[in-house]
Amino acid sequence: FFFSSLETSLHALIPTPAGMGIEEIQKVTGNDVCVDCDAKNPDWASINLGVLMCLECSGSHRHLGVHISQVRSLKLDTECWQGEMLEFMCSVGNAAFNRSWEKDCPPWIIHPEEYPYLPFVREHYISQKYLYRKFLRKEVGDEAGSGGGGGFSASLRHDDDAFKGVDEGLVQKKSAGNHLTPWQARYLKFHLKNGEPVLAYYKDSSYASAQGEVQLRDSEAGLVDPASCEKTHQHQFQIKTAAESEHQGRVFYFGVESNKDAVDWVESVRRHSGQISKRSSKGSATPIMAGMELERLNLKRNMAEMVEADGVVCSGEILQREAYSYGRWHSRWACISGNTMFICMEEGGAVTCALPLKGGHIDKYPVNCNRDEGIKEGSFGVSCALSHVSFDAGDAASKTRWISALEGAITVITIGR
Repeated sequence: FFFSSLETSLHALIPTPAGMGIEEIQKVTGNDVCVDCDAKNPDWASINLGVLMCLECSGSHRHLGVHISQVRSLKLDTECWQGEMLEFMCSVGNAAFNRSWEKDCPPWIIHPEEYPYLPFVREHYISQKYLYRKFLRKEVGDEAGSGGGGGFSASLRHDDDAFKGVDEGLVQKKSAGNHLTPWQARYLKFHLKNGEPVLAYYKDSSYASAQGEVQLRDSEAGLVDPASCEKTHQHQFQIKTAAESEHQGRVFYFGVESNKDAVDWVESVRRHSGQISKRSSKGSATPIMAGMELERLNLKRNMAEMVEADGVVCSGEILQREAYSYGRWHSRWACISGNTMFICMEEGGAVTCALPLKGGHIDKYPVNCNRDEGIKEGSFGVSCALSHVSFDAGDAASKTRWISALEGAITVITIGR
């Protein structure tokens, strides 16, 4: 009995293949914190994105749908963490993922870690990041950059309607001096006064003269915890003016119709005032290229050899969007060879993007931030863990041709051995 118990205890101390797989995943750069909110020691995973997240963010990922994020428990779904899936998870990691997925995140965006006690902040941020892919690195090539330098200036990146936010609108403003009717309807507008940003408030949209102005230079805009709000005004935001401003540190309170409206107003105020949102230290360490980043780099460098070895199943001119769900369209040449889709500036030109199709996904109806534009009949999206790209094949028949070729090139990452 003694030796049997000892043997059982020793077996318990020997790491299982799945247990060792979990440790390997946790050691990947960036995986010590949640991919979205920076919470420590995340123990949930997205097996199609290759990242780890905390329990709270995993709930938001589930709401996105399995076509965007497939959530598993790192500790309970142990059969996942071996074979091809283990290799895939270790090839991505949170740090490399966010270098792509948060590359073009404006500095005024509210991050979940700023308000960890407000679930709607987390939902809003994750929706912008994953559903609309607003912050995803652009891979359209140098043509879209400023002066052909290959990069985007902050103004070029964020002047699109996708980041416009709120310019004006009707709100409820709280008056500190009126105790009988403290909340009054006011119409807000951003503008410049003597070169300085201000938020003017009017009695309604028809009035030409403002009743007052909030000086935004060095101000601090933030959300008000709904738990501390009056029941009649549950959704509020505030602006604390600078101590040296005309209002000498006064705090202005505004009520809106929804939590989303409150977030939109705060981000718009921060955009006009120059306030930078409080962020975590994600990405501050010296970058270490992940396996998939190296793979994509090698694919771009070796396109000619791959095409010669594997042949081409589909090729031709195609339009590529500047960003996944917004921005201009650019003429490109693309081809599918083996398990990779290559995008070039032109036929025989420089390779701007290589999409490894193992574990890839086809989005037959990509989302569009500009609802007035509508969905093009030839549009479709292609995604891998570190990139999502939108294309327009021109017409439905050409779209069908590309999708058919992609479906033949995409292979599934198996779960388990």
